[in-house]
Amino acid sequence: MQMQKVQPLREKTEVERFKNVLKRRNIRDWAMFTFGANTGLRASDILRLRVEDILDPESIPSRIKIADSIEIIEKKTKKVRDIPLNKAAKDAIKEYIVKASLMDSLEGAKSPLFPSRKGSGSRSITRSAAWRALHVAAKEAGIRCRIGTHTMRKTFGYALYTAGTDITRIQYLLNHSSPEVTLAYIGITKDETDGLIRDLSI
Repeated sequence: MQMQKVQPLREKTEVERFKNVLKRRNIRDWAMFTFGANTGLRASDILRLRVEDILDPESIPSRIKIADSIEIIEKKTKKVRDIPLNKAAKDAIKEYIVKASLMDSLEGAKSPLFPSRKGSGSRSITRSAAWRALHVAAKEAGIRCRIGTHTMRKTFGYALYTAGTDITRIQYLLNHSSPEVTLAYIGITKDETDGLIRDLSI
């Protein structure tokens, strides 16, 4: 099973097609991808989240409100990070929580945000199961590049780069050691960067 050396989704139409397939197949997987692609978090951190981690303190079952940011301790680096949640991430998570009935009671807030179908929802989906869900949906959507859990994070970085965000800022957000590492991670090749110079006219 290939869980590394995957690619970002580069075209908006491709992203939307993929998300539509995910949502049709399983709203949990759609919400997971949308959340990951809009936060840049590693899958290992996403899959550890509980419902209460992303709720505003004022949220109750009858009035669900998603927090503007979440605080996590990264599994890989052990660093404490404050992650802002944009509208796309918040809207997807709120829709998912409502439709999946994750907050039917106050106890629901203690449940995994992305539960496994096994164990009556008491355990989070595993990374391998998340990879499989994304991989199957990608094939159905006609996505030709390699897709996996890292695709969420790489799509986040690639979208920022193509929107004109300075590579050092993306490096900081992804917690990489150098801009070169970030460029390689999000799939920017030398040909692409050379093309930017060739197309430049000052």
